[in-house]
Amino acid sequence: MKALTALLALIGAVSAAASATPLLAAVPDLWAYNDACEQALRDADYLRADYRCQAAADLAARIRPGTPEQASALDHLAQLRADQGRFEEAIRLAEQASTITESSFGPLDPMLVPVLLRQALIEQICGDTAHAELLLLRAQGILDLSAEPDDLEIAETQQRLGLLYYDLHRFDEAQQAFSQVHSRLERYYGAGNVPETLLPSLLQRARAAAARPDAIAPQSCH
Repeated sequence: MKALTALLALIGAVSAAASATPLLAAVPDLWAYNDACEQALRDADYLRADYRCQAAADLAARIRPGTPEQASALDHLAQLRADQGRFEEAIRLAEQASTITESSFGPLDPMLVPVLLRQALIEQICGDTAHAELLLLRAQGILDLSAEPDDLEIAETQQRLGLLYYDLHRFDEAQQAFSQVHSRLERYYGAGNVPETLLPSLLQRARAAAARPDAIAPQSCH
């Protein structure tokens, strides 16, 4: 009887391993799709990105649901959908990516920051500036609490806040944010060593923001 029980257990283990093997074998495909998706987005090759990013998201949902890999795939797809002007879908995807990332790493992990920045940008484009501000402030709070704060990442978040405040005509807050950006960059590069291209005036920053490819008139996205 013991021998039969052991045999049945062995058969079950072999069967489980066999069923898991195709999923494990597909993981490199997921990495390849994610990498190809990122490259296509950098190249603004939206036809190629559409296939690669959607394939990565679909594969991640099947073999790595609820994991950072799925969050990354959803985040890339959210960027693509926003670039395509499909903002309602982009917001939904960005929210899913944020939820999975927070579940995977915790609510205060810096891994959450890039996802929050993406979500904030989409919300700002859609005219929900209040929600965008909350997301940016949350990202800044996470970075401020980090054991090893990244000055460049903090500077990027503060610059995004400054641009948002400028768009809202909250000029004092915008100026304060840009001053903080300057301080962070000096801390990173050293006083007097910050590249000039990183320190345009407030007006130049505002003009640059207006000329950004993502500076689209607010859309009705919900």
